[in-house]
Amino acid sequence: MERHAILLDAGYLKHAITSGSKPLTATRIRALIDEICATSPFHSQSRLFRTYYYDAEPLSGKSRYPNPANGRHLDFDNTPLSRNNLALLQDLRHLPHLSIRLGTLRDAGWQLGKKAIKPFTRQQEGNPSLTPDDFVPAIQQKGVDMRIGLDIAALTLKGIVTSLVLVTNDSDFIPAMKFARREGALMYLVQFGSQGSLQDALIEHADGIITLDPRPLREI
Repeated sequence: MERHAILLDAGYLKHAITSGSKPLTATRIRALIDEICATSPFHSQSRLFRTYYYDAEPLSGKSRYPNPANGRHLDFDNTPLSRNNLALLQDLRHLPHLSIRLGTLRDAGWQLGKKAIKPFTRQQEGNPSLTPDDFVPAIQQKGVDMRIGLDIAALTLKGIVTSLVLVTNDSDFIPAMKFARREGALMYLVQFGSQGSLQDALIEHADGIITLDPRPLREI
C-alpha cells in the first residue's frame, strides 16, 4: 500500500482552526489529521506514514517595555500564549505517528500595536501620547520554513511517501512543492471552507485541494 505524509504549518493552523479564546489543542489537531485522511482522494489506497508539526518553542525570559521610567517588564514565560503553546507541544509529543519540528523565536525589540497605530493614520492635530501598553513585542521566527522544505525534499527524494498533504498558505514553499512533483510525488493542499483563501500561486503547483469545514474543528 502507498503511503502519505501530512505537514502542518502551525502558524497558519492556529489562524485557520482557532476561534475566539480557544487555543489550539492536540485533540483538535488529532481530529484534523483524521479528517484529512478520511477526506483525501487517496484515502483508500494509501496509509498515513507520519504527520509533521512545525512550530517554535515559546520565548523565555523578560523584556523591558520601551518606556524605561515605567520600570515594567514583559515576562514571556507567564503569558497565556506561552503557556498554551508549551502545553500543546507537550500533548503533541504523546500523539502516535507525529513528529515535532521546532525552529526558534528571537526577541527583536518592540513595535507599535494596532491600537496605537490608528491615531497616526487619522488626520488629527497634535501628537498622541504613547504608553508602554501601546507597544507589542517584535518576535521573529527562524528555521521553521527551512525544516518544512527539507522534509518535503527528504520524503520524496528517498521515496518514503508517494503523496504529501501540506497545510499552509505560504508561497515560500512553492520551490519545495515543485521539487516534490518533479520527483514523482503528488502534492495536495488543505483549504478550510469552500471559499478558502489559498493563494493562486500555491494552487498552481498542487495536484489537488482537500476542502474541509473548519467550524467543527473550532468547536472541539
